[in-house]
Formats: sequence, C-alpha cells, structure tokens
Amino acid sequence: MIHDDFTELTLPANWRLEHYAHIGSTNDLAKQRARDGIPDGLVIVADQQISGRGRMGRSWEMPAGTGLPVSILLRPIWLQPADAYLLTMLAAVSLCLATEQVASVQALLKWPNDLLLRDSDGVLRKAAGILTELEARDGAINWAVIGIGLNIAWQPVGIVDGRDLAQMATSLASASGVFVSRRDVLRALLEALATGIDALRAGNQSALFDSWRARLATISQTVTVRLPDRSISGIAEGVTAMGALQVRDAQGLLHIITAGDVEA
Repeated sequence: MIHDDFTELTLPANWRLEHYAHIGSTNDLAKQRARDGIPDGLVIVADQQISGRGRMGRSWEMPAGTGLPVSILLRPIWLQPADAYLLTMLAAVSLCLATEQVASVQALLKWPNDLLLRDSDGVLRKAAGILTELEARDGAINWAVIGIGLNIAWQPVGIVDGRDLAQMATSLASASGVFVSRRDVLRALLEALATGIDALRAGNQSALFDSWRARLATISQTVTVRLPDRSISGIAEGVTAMGALQVRDAQGLLHIITAGDVEA
C-alpha cells in the first residue's frame, strides 16, 4: 500500500481538495457537491473507492493506496455544450503529461481516452480511464465532473467483465520500473489541467485537439468497435474535428463512431 499525505499538496489558485480514505465513488460525490452549489475547482481524491465505474458502466476497483481515483468539479460556463468533448480530451492529454513528468514514460491513448503505457514486456496496456459527466442548462454547461482512475502500483489480476486484466492492464510502477508518489502524480495532473483550462478559455482549442490526436495509438490500427447493438471491424483511419473515430470496414464503408469500446 502507498501512503501519501495530500495536506501539503500545492493546488492551482482557488482550487480546493477533499481527501477520503474510503469512498463509494469520487464522481458521485463530486456530482452531489455540484448539485449542492459548490464552486468550480473542487478536487476529490480517495485512497480507495468501492463503487467506481468507467465507460460503459464497467466497475473499477483496486486495493487501497495502490491507485489514484480522483474527480474534479468544474463549472465551464464559457464552453458550449456541443464542445464538451474538449474536457475529455483535456483530461486525457493532462494525464499523459503528468505521468510522463513524474515517471519518465511515454504515454499514449486508446481512443477516446484510455491511458496506455508500454509494460515491461513491451506491450501497450491500459493504466487509466477517464469518465466525464456533466449537466447542461439553458444552452450552457452548468457543471462538469472529470473522473480519472489511474493504476499506480496494483498488479492487475483476475477476470472482470470477461476480460483477463493481466493481459489488458498495467500500472505506472510496472511500466516505469520506479516508485511513484500519488501526490506527485496528482500535483502534475492538476497543474496540467489548470494550464489547459486557461488555454481553452482563451480559445486555443486546436492545440489541444492536435496534442490529443498525436497521442492516439488507435489510428492506423485494425480495430473492432463494440457498440450496444453491433460490432464494427476495420481500419481506424482517423478522427473527426469533434473527436469521433473514423473506421473503414472491409467493404470500404466509412463509419463515424462517437462512442464505443475499441479492441485492437
């Protein structure tokens, strides 16, 4: 178990932190804080969450102190609801920058926002996921919660949702071969997020999109995308300006996918 003292963590200006030993879900608590009217910039971090979930409702849980479950409450009223995808891109790029800074690893992304690290055997495996939830009202985003679950030091084992975790997942410690402080990762992550938010507020969306697209390991790969009602297989040719995945199947038909589970 990794013990970190977050009390002396330096936060971006006007941001606040709540730290819990155990919690159901950092995202659920952040959303409740949002509905209670808590201002922009709340960070909720836990040593362990027991009801965490990722995209498509998948569960996400690991032993206490071995991961970094964190949620950030934002009130980006300056962002149009149609551009909310930029928040997920920002979280993904910020997480890449943070892990590279503290652990000297190359960080890539599996579309749209899974953090991939090259494991000790040279294989790219998932080390983190991102779940962004929001509420829009009167043509503006009232609040957004960015939830991130990063595996710091847990050795993934077992079968979850039919997947062999040992073959699909890794940790920052395994990929880097060094001890990594959860506090250092969180500090670097929040700094990157704050810098990125300032850039978005200034209208610099293209730089964020370019950074996100450049890290996509999915592009040019043969993939299968699992959708609720079917699967699509083909070559991932690229992404649209709004981040949708472009997959061309064996018949030459180009599919534009806004949400789905990608398997290489």
